[in-house]
Amino acid sequence: MLAELFAGHGLDPARTAGEAFGYFRAHRLPGGAVREDPAEFAMDNWDNVHVLKAVALWRDRLGAEHAATAAELAEDVLGWLRTRENPVGVLTYGGANPEGYCPETTAEYVIALLRLGRPDEARLRAAYLRSRQRAGGDWEVEHPYLPADARAVPSVTGFVLDALDAVGLEPFDLDAALDHLARSQRPEGHFGSHRWYYDTPLYFLRPVTAILARHGYHAAVAAARDHLLGRQQADGSWPRIGEDGSSTGFHTALALEALAHTGTGTEHPAVRRGVDWLLSRRRPDGSWAGGRYPDYPEITLSLLRANAGAESYGRPPQDVYATAQTLSTFHQLAELEARRGTAV
Repeated sequence: MLAELFAGHGLDPARTAGEAFGYFRAHRLPGGAVREDPAEFAMDNWDNVHVLKAVALWRDRLGAEHAATAAELAEDVLGWLRTRENPVGVLTYGGANPEGYCPETTAEYVIALLRLGRPDEARLRAAYLRSRQRAGGDWEVEHPYLPADARAVPSVTGFVLDALDAVGLEPFDLDAALDHLARSQRPEGHFGSHRWYYDTPLYFLRPVTAILARHGYHAAVAAARDHLLGRQQADGSWPRIGEDGSSTGFHTALALEALAHTGTGTEHPAVRRGVDWLLSRRRPDGSWAGGRYPDYPEITLSLLRANAGAESYGRPPQDVYATAQTLSTFHQLAELEARRGTAV
């Protein structure tokens, strides 16, 4: 089914991934980082971890035409990320700050390393994540300048649990972590949102739904699925928040991967419409437009500038992350089809 949707646009999944890697390569800087706008580096670590993850997810499906590009990208991006690690091997979302780290960025780094065949490196970083579980069962971003309400949002715990699951490490208190996530669900079915986290409930939904589905929280997952289906627009997309933030394409990719984690795949008309919409928005260079990071009050921008060590801290474009996220979404849908016996 997924292959048929791609074929309707004259594409196939592997070629689409390979051409997206060509886009990444075209925006690679001399040091190895991929950046759409060379002057905007605020989310560098986060964006490049997702480039690395996308390569790791798709590299075994590529033909010879794109395999060399993927291998080259993995080597360059991984080499650059190593220069950004804290002494214990973990990452912030941008910059190199020895006084803090981002569990979300590090958790996705763990997944990428594991998928690249580096289990020892992945497990070492996952063990550090495990050691940082808080008494209430959750995790928090450890950056001293972050306001308290932005440190322990649900996605942080969701990403960490995903990484621990991947390497086979059980948290010190799994029940408390899962209950923390389940309690964060709102009556509408989502898990809230925060302006520091792309200002959309879809961002929290993706990792939290994946974990709750994996651990048998069926009612919570069903409520999340119903919320997602109820928010889809007539054209197959999911709406952006506001006029100047993340793109509709970015929101749609997040929604479709969250639906895949609920077990809703390309057999469902809503997913087919969403995939078709995303493919119709693919840019000629193989990428997807991501919009820009949400606008912040000046006091927040001042804090971010201080952390990044930069005089200017604008609103970086999200095209690199949106493209990597879209590839992750397609891969998740492909894996769901494969588990059900429909190869792509």
